[in-house]
Amino acid sequence: MVTTNSKMFYEKLYRLRTHSISREEKHQSAHPTKPSYYEKLELGNLYRMADFQAAPEGSQLKKIRAFHMAREKVADLHTKQLRRVSLDLPWVTKGARSSWHLYPLCVQGGEKLRNKVMGRLHRAGVMANLHYLPVPQFQFYKKRMAG
Repeated sequence: MVTTNSKMFYEKLYRLRTHSISREEKHQSAHPTKPSYYEKLELGNLYRMADFQAAPEGSQLKKIRAFHMAREKVADLHTKQLRRVSLDLPWVTKGARSSWHLYPLCVQGGEKLRNKVMGRLHRAGVMANLHYLPVPQFQFYKKRMAG
């Protein structure tokens, strides 16, 4: 845990905790019109601790079945609603289960159609994002490669 009264230090630590990725508009000069674009500003890692790691006596683990069932319910709802649209939907191998950490979709038809679909999902209150952007496209690595 870190505490600080420095706004600059806080912002840097906040970025570093999640691979140094920023979704702030001020850092999106390269692609300001793309929905859910993010930029990697510096070398970072995944420093967030999961809830179950911080919970005393594993109280979160006692709730894991309910958490998983809730995620499955959301995934089923997404599948039912998105089945009407021409998208490649996720599937789970028979006899297996997914944690539904993500609900990956593939939009065939190019970037313009993908952005349109993402925009409609956002307007419907569904978070949609790009996973995972090619590492060499981030400014941090472009600067390293150029220098």
